[in-house]
Amino acid sequence: MSFPILKDDVRFESFKLNELFDCNRYQVQSYFSDVKTAKDVADKVIRQVQYPFYLGKPTDQHKWNHFHGLWCHNIEEDYWQTCSETALFNIGDCEDSSILTVCGMRLIGVDPSRVYEVFGLVTDESGNVLGGHGWVYASDPSFGTSNFVLVESTLDIPPAKYPEVGATLEDLKKPFHWGGWVYVPQLFFNDQQYIEIQQSFIHAKYSLQAALKMHPRLRKKFKENRAKYEALARAWKMEMKPLKAYKKVNRILRILRKW
Repeated sequence: MSFPILKDDVRFESFKLNELFDCNRYQVQSYFSDVKTAKDVADKVIRQVQYPFYLGKPTDQHKWNHFHGLWCHNIEEDYWQTCSETALFNIGDCEDSSILTVCGMRLIGVDPSRVYEVFGLVTDESGNVLGGHGWVYASDPSFGTSNFVLVESTLDIPPAKYPEVGATLEDLKKPFHWGGWVYVPQLFFNDQQYIEIQQSFIHAKYSLQAALKMHPRLRKKFKENRAKYEALARAWKMEMKPLKAYKKVNRILRILRKW
């Protein structure tokens, strides 16, 4: 299947989805120059890429001002960064850090059939949607298993062991239950492959076609909300970057109030 063309509501220009993986850029190659395995890539992105916050709230607003204001563009809701942009800024939300993770693994030689960026939903066990999300499925001996594992790039520190999802692509297409919460994939892709997934009727309105068209315009409270990350933190029994940022801002606000 050919890669879809996304219009200029997720970036400053229309682009093909696989163009997000600009792995040949110097910035990306330099970023991953010290890694040797796929697990090294996952660990590094989790440790180093920070989450975008502004005045205590998640933000993905990007502004492009050229020629002293003669050409300006503003992405209000959800901007999809290329790998080189995330590597340069060392900051990005769930799909940005996940795309960078996939790019790093591809750069060190992981086959495109063994690592995927995943767009989908996070739900509870009853099917109630907590929000849209991006994560990684990867298979490499460095993870200590021949199965695919789930890489949650918004964790604050790498887990002791990445959870195993399954051995085949068909396994990956199924919802993955983890700690009382469910990862529901809708789209797999990397620099060479693009795979759509059919969902049950419950998630029909979040079908892939709708996701590609509507995901950029989803309100921040749907895609990036505290409830989603609190649920993920409970599932992983670990701190998430957005929650850590919330705590830091609240701590600063408490100090300011005392003044």
